[in-house]
Amino acid sequence: MEKYMKELGYDSKSFAIEGLRTIFGHVYYIWKVFKEELGADKALETYGVVWGAIAQASFAQAVQDLGIKEVKDIATLGRIVHYCGLAIPAIYETVENTKDRHIGRVYWCANPTYGPDDCIYSRHEYYRNAEIPLTIHYLKIVIAEAKKMGLKDDVEISVPVGRCRDGEASFCQWHLWRKGSPKVEREIVPDSEKRFIEDEMGDEEPLLFVLRKQGKKLEDFAAGMLVNVIFVDMKAWDGLEENVGKERGLDIYKKLWLTYPPMWGKEARLELGIGKVANLEELARIIAYCEKKRFVPYMVTGGDGQVTLTGKNDPFAEVPTQFLGKKLGDSYFEAVALADQEFINQVIKEAEMGDKVKVTYKKRLVKGDDRNEIVIEKK
Repeated sequence: MEKYMKELGYDSKSFAIEGLRTIFGHVYYIWKVFKEELGADKALETYGVVWGAIAQASFAQAVQDLGIKEVKDIATLGRIVHYCGLAIPAIYETVENTKDRHIGRVYWCANPTYGPDDCIYSRHEYYRNAEIPLTIHYLKIVIAEAKKMGLKDDVEISVPVGRCRDGEASFCQWHLWRKGSPKVEREIVPDSEKRFIEDEMGDEEPLLFVLRKQGKKLEDFAAGMLVNVIFVDMKAWDGLEENVGKERGLDIYKKLWLTYPPMWGKEARLELGIGKVANLEELARIIAYCEKKRFVPYMVTGGDGQVTLTGKNDPFAEVPTQFLGKKLGDSYFEAVALADQEFINQVIKEAEMGDKVKVTYKKRLVKGDDRNEIVIEKK
């Protein structure tokens, strides 16, 4: 974390916030592109690989931190679900936790707050039609993991209300109960009052408010951001390869990453004070800015006739090999290299320099080279 923060110019707060925005922007655009390419049902199945993997990782962390050796009943499962509910990050409160059922409420989660703000209506469609089924899928995976640790009961699941789905709701509710036990007529325990957590936050940064409520340190949370960003992207690729095959999956994965250059290129010109791109150095600075949005650091050197972007670190190579069990040469790294190349080419087109420059991708860390090196020359 410290290495990438230093190279990219972040402190812990900005690193954590930018990481959250990246994750929840990426999960939305994964869904959007998958749905356009595969249709809603197949997209949900493919995208479900991401949330299934997140559920498995969250479960493993929960039983480790809670010291749970065996899941004997719903109450123990409920403790795990509560832990997982806080991991997003979120404000999750357990309403009831017995041997027969668990009811928990999510009063705030990072997804709507830190998701992209340029597509509010299509995002609402995503929340309504994807988030609740994915939450149920997530909980099913958690239950499946609990079965491996001794849970004998079959468990029913309901998410009867969701903040991002139901306009007047002040919480999401997760309801798990032992199959065969009496099911309450009202799945939603009545509220004594409407509680919108944003009113309690005031002017405080939402992430800082939530971490304070959870008793977590910002630095500890920020430390996991790069792993989380790459994990989501890697599992999106795994879902594509598993459900549609490598060739078709590569086309969709490249389209996913082509979503960003129009947005990030415009942002780069505004932040860097560049109107119409006048020279190679300005173009290289825009590319470096857009790569920074991917947490890939580049340094720009050179002059008018040729510029070079170099970087000695790349989380898309380092994180999967050191933390996520991938080996260089895996199809994911091939997909990253090709998608990033098209990503950069599109950034250049957005800068209206596509017919004026030649780009050579000399070295790539995701291909096993000792650095990233991209050379841009005038035609």
